[in-house]
Amino acid sequence: MTLLHGLTPRVQRLAITALSSLALLAGLGLSMGSDAGRLQAQETSAPSPCRLETRLELSDKLACPLGTVTLTLSIQAACPMEADGSRSEVVGVELQNPLAANLRGNSETLAGETETAGIHHLGPVPGAGLRWQLRLFALKSGVYPVGKDMRLRLLDARGRTADAAIAEPVTLVVNPCGDEGQDRLRQVFLPLVQRPRCQVSTEAADIVLAIDRSTSMGPEGVAMTLLQARSFIESVNLDRDRVALLAFDREPLLISGLTQDRAVLLSALHGVSPGHLTAIDRAIEAGIGILGPVGKGRRRVLALVSDGHQTGLGDETAVRAAALRARRAGIRILTLAVDGADVDPNWALLRDLTENPSRSIRLNGRDDVSSLSQAYRELAELSGCSD
Repeated sequence: MTLLHGLTPRVQRLAITALSSLALLAGLGLSMGSDAGRLQAQETSAPSPCRLETRLELSDKLACPLGTVTLTLSIQAACPMEADGSRSEVVGVELQNPLAANLRGNSETLAGETETAGIHHLGPVPGAGLRWQLRLFALKSGVYPVGKDMRLRLLDARGRTADAAIAEPVTLVVNPCGDEGQDRLRQVFLPLVQRPRCQVSTEAADIVLAIDRSTSMGPEGVAMTLLQARSFIESVNLDRDRVALLAFDREPLLISGLTQDRAVLLSALHGVSPGHLTAIDRAIEAGIGILGPVGKGRRRVLALVSDGHQTGLGDETAVRAAALRARRAGIRILTLAVDGADVDPNWALLRDLTENPSRSIRLNGRDDVSSLSQAYRELAELSGCSD
């Protein structure tokens, strides 16, 4: 007020009014500036509208301990048109990939990729997408979900972020391969059989896969037959059908009940050891019990993998009688005849059990052109036939 001293009262009143107006305007300006700052901060902290599309793949879903497989993560980025008519882009991706216990991995570094504190900084996502790869191995056997805990965060050109997760993790099954390691995956062959493709059934099926683990198969034969059974499990339509696994020698051993869970079935193949003697009739009777009475709208299939030699308990008459009971109960029998340890498969018996020769596959190790794995896939195809 010292500045107004000496002025007339009227001029003083005008000056005070003017100063008050200026103060009000200054206050409004500060308020507007503060609001604008808050809006700008909100815009920067808003999540990015950009999205990541991801896909995980394994070079092999089954391995031995310390056997290396390649995990590939494919990333595509998509940014929508925004309110101002512009479209942003993804300029960076952060990846966290914690591995399950007993899993180890080494990534193949992308151009411009860096890593800090376990976070991979992958750089921008080009129009063609990114492919990030990890060389993966397990220290011990087991079933390992891969990608379940994987997390990604994108950064767009406006400084906004958004989080993403893997929509479909993959499963790695590690079998105890023993001293021979990956050599256990050698091929076993069968003759090429040309048969017309069957009429595929529209009905769901309950399938029992019964695998011979008896003395006559030999330890190596049992191990190989169990290992390659994964091809059957991977080929069956488990969105529709259910599968149970049965191993048998003189007694049947149920290693997995009817399920549509592929990981459970693959895991159940672990640790089944060779047995003693062979009672194929008891395996068939067990299959009848697992499949139960006729169910409305569901086919029932017993797929039998064996060398066909009944040893030590009963004879072929008991086997044929059990198969007849199964067929009369409405169960379709399929057979895969494989070599024994020192004998050819008894294909005559296994073929007769089916009542239809087209439902039996013969496999041996001489003069062959196709693998045991392919035989299992063909067996899976037969399980889906309506005729």
